[in-house]
Amino acid sequence: MLLLKDVRKSKGNNVFFSSFNLSVSSGEITAIQCGHELRQELMKILIGVSGLSDGEIHINEMKIVPGQKKLFHQIGTVYIQDTLYERLSVIDNLRFFQRLYDGHVNLDELIALFGLEKKKNVRIEKLSQSEKVRVFTAKALVHDPDLLVLEEPFQSIDLESKHIIQRAVESFATRGKTVLILASYLENAMALTDCVYVLNEHGLKQIEIQLEEETEMEAVEEERTEKPVIVPKSVQMKIPSKLEDKLVLFDPDEIDYVESMEGAAQLYVQGDLFPCALSLADLEDRLEPFGFFRCHRSYIVHLSKVREVVTWTRNSYSLVLNNSEKSSIPLSKGKLAALKEKMAI
Repeated sequence: MLLLKDVRKSKGNNVFFSSFNLSVSSGEITAIQCGHELRQELMKILIGVSGLSDGEIHINEMKIVPGQKKLFHQIGTVYIQDTLYERLSVIDNLRFFQRLYDGHVNLDELIALFGLEKKKNVRIEKLSQSEKVRVFTAKALVHDPDLLVLEEPFQSIDLESKHIIQRAVESFATRGKTVLILASYLENAMALTDCVYVLNEHGLKQIEIQLEEETEMEAVEEERTEKPVIVPKSVQMKIPSKLEDKLVLFDPDEIDYVESMEGAAQLYVQGDLFPCALSLADLEDRLEPFGFFRCHRSYIVHLSKVREVVTWTRNSYSLVLNNSEKSSIPLSKGKLAALKEKMAI
């Protein structure tokens, strides 16, 4: 239903993303985790406001061309900074946008789906931010689009609204519709689907996710009664992080550094910290063959991502990384000689 073919976007010396392909079928929910600037640019491209440097995007086999208005009826969008008519009620806003898109959805059913029955006749300016986000999402569905694009759907909303939007989006997908989520944080991207990609200037890469469906006691019992399971080599080379009931598996090259915080290891990936049950010593053993270095008692750094070695005083050093945050990692004085040997400097 949604096809991105050999798409690439750059502007001057700024590369938004390198060439990649993505196909999303009807009934599927797919999430892309990416930075703020890239996310906004991708939203503009999908609605035809901005163009690609190379490649094509198709919705229902129709190519997206900047300024093409007939595609608007096939796409529903929810922006992180969406707008409504503040002085109009919830129902009047939905009626207005339904007429604008020539939609025929039953608005009372839509309001019930988003838990807004008691707010139906309340002006938007009287709603909480979480309730407004529910109306934003309902607004995107008034014309029953084939594709729903959500930008940061769960940012700054309460738990009730998150559950309501989750149910509504899942219900939308079960009717054979397609959902694309664009989020800056991996945890938000994973809230609705296990099909998650990371997009950056290097292109698109899918994240490996496994469901944690058994308790520790069940796992121990299985170990007693079943034959040992041989883990594929490709899985052994992954570094695990558990988020709620899901196990995210990272390639070593995706990790910028590892930090020990209050005795627990945290993986730093794409600007986010992810908890890891492995000890720093275990991670050091696993990651060393992939070019990682224990630069401090609390840090392990990926040496290929070190851009600068900064001397603050005779006994104080830092490593500045080449990631988007220009992260600064402490370097112990006793590790300086070993670092120079590792990096042949």
